[in-house]
Amino acid sequence: MLCLNVKKQSSDSMVRKSSKINSMLLGIFSLLGLLLLLSALFQRISVSVLAAFLLSGFLIGPGAFGVLQFSPQLSILGELSASLLLFTIGLEFSWTRLKRMGKNFAIISFSQVLFCFILSIVFLNFFFELELRSLVLIAFLTSFSSTAMAVRELEEHRETRAPHGKASLSTLLFQDLLVIPLLMFLPFFAGSASKTPSLWVLGASLLAIGATVKYSHVFVRKILLPLVRVVATLKSRELIFLAFLVFCGVSALATHYVGFGFSLGAFLAGLLVSSTHYSRQMALDFRLWRNLVFAFFFAFVGMEMHWSFLRDNYQLVVASISVLFLIKYFSMILAVRISGNSIKVAAQSAFLMYPLGELALVLALIARELNLIEGNLFQLLLFVGLGLFLLRQAAAQLTLVLQKRQEATPKNKINVSQPVKKLLNVDLS
Repeated sequence: MLCLNVKKQSSDSMVRKSSKINSMLLGIFSLLGLLLLLSALFQRISVSVLAAFLLSGFLIGPGAFGVLQFSPQLSILGELSASLLLFTIGLEFSWTRLKRMGKNFAIISFSQVLFCFILSIVFLNFFFELELRSLVLIAFLTSFSSTAMAVRELEEHRETRAPHGKASLSTLLFQDLLVIPLLMFLPFFAGSASKTPSLWVLGASLLAIGATVKYSHVFVRKILLPLVRVVATLKSRELIFLAFLVFCGVSALATHYVGFGFSLGAFLAGLLVSSTHYSRQMALDFRLWRNLVFAFFFAFVGMEMHWSFLRDNYQLVVASISVLFLIKYFSMILAVRISGNSIKVAAQSAFLMYPLGELALVLALIARELNLIEGNLFQLLLFVGLGLFLLRQAAAQLTLVLQKRQEATPKNKINVSQPVKKLLNVDLS
């Protein structure tokens, strides 16, 4: 009798697990379908598909229609997409461009982050009652700008070598490197004994990462490339791609083991791969996966957003969007003007840089897991990020419409050739 009861309980448990897996798979396939539909719609109206990714996750997540609920398996998928996103950003990092940065562009990069940090501290301290660690962290997060959106627009308009393009790209490179210390110090900000690495681990890790970044060419030439050449002897492009993914996984596991999470290791792996002559090949091979990673990450972020918060706090959201827009816009203008550039270059750079960046969203998710940002503040940050993103898209569309209208408007030129010809042809006899 006891044996039958155990078998029945085991059978019921398996049925429940199977039901959860089926519902999660149904939700994921529904998410993919909605991603396809909204991406096609947004592409048709010339709006970035990143907005479609966010909106898809928001609509299908627990904060709206609740088709897809959070689960441990889904959390693993979200953490994996965040790590691969950082690996992608590291992979597209340009060491050559960083070395070519002049003194003026270094001033722009540092000044933008500093001005935005100070102004955000003033705003947050005046309107919100926050702990010092949360205040400092959110002020840093607001200084990050969207790499994907800025680089895409510069490449589409072929403006990467323009003065405002160089200023924007140098600032984005500096922000990418700023991720490394932030990811390392997040566990110490949290102050949790179970999740915080010891001080000697922090010191050793800082030395190891600093040496890796400074002597990356030595590490790549002496260790990474010889291992890849062994795989390359098999003359299989797919195996080389897989080898670099394994390297990303090993690096992520190593940083997670010492207490810094998967994201830091994935980003460092991307930085190291970007310094090899395989970086272009890896970027091309990873392009399809890159779009899928972006889709799942932004959809996962969208699932974190709740309609009830927006409904109850829409005035606060709108006010925060307005203030953060002014902070980011004028911070970039001041930074570019200090370096000696014209007001036109400063305005063009600021126009590219005010949307909140992907790295800020990754750091915000990690901070929320470490209880550095409480729920309502996290929701506010997500909706402000979405609002700035949509504001940038609307401004871009409005600019495009005005340009087309200006091109279509006939110029009011006076044709003086005909009156002159008549005067010259007058018969004076």
